[in-house]
Amino acid sequence: MNTPQPIDDRDCKVTLTVPMGRLDAFNAMVDEFRTGESKWDVVQAIEQRADDDRKARGVESLKRLFAFAEQHSTGGSRVIVSVLASLYNGHRFRVDLTDLRLLDSQFHQDVLNVLAMDKAPVQEVHCYFDKGGRRFEALFERYGLPDRGKASSHVAALERFEGDTILEALRANPKVADRLSYAMQLTNAHWIRPPR
Repeated sequence: MNTPQPIDDRDCKVTLTVPMGRLDAFNAMVDEFRTGESKWDVVQAIEQRADDDRKARGVESLKRLFAFAEQHSTGGSRVIVSVLASLYNGHRFRVDLTDLRLLDSQFHQDVLNVLAMDKAPVQEVHCYFDKGGRRFEALFERYGLPDRGKASSHVAALERFEGDTILEALRANPKVADRLSYAMQLTNAHWIRPPR
């Protein structure tokens, strides 16, 4: 987002040489500059309006997505929750972008609007809602999203393995092993090796 810089309205003297044939054009440019109607000022105003519009569309889309996810339990709402979770905390929650193909046109556009808004975030996505952090966490729990920050999410994947040892299960499932390792680092878990 282009944040307007404070204007230093102190005067400074500028001296330059202008060809006589261009003096009228130069004076017109200086007049535009003084009145705030220069091309630069116009471009800045257009960019600011575009940023404001992008933010407004993003907030509107975010509210529509969140309301739908809270009120429904469908394949589309699960994709929406995955996107919101990844925006909320990309380290803990991952979204498969090919799942966006499951969304209808309006929700697909809403996701794109939220992503555009979040490119230069004014605040975290959950902060647009009253008690947003708790509501988001409850939504992720309700949908049973795999949380890379919780070891239990990854241990459940190992339960389906029919090997003799946990080590065999981890070797056969390197993605699960990686996620479990990540979760253990987050929680500073010591259940494999006792602390020294």
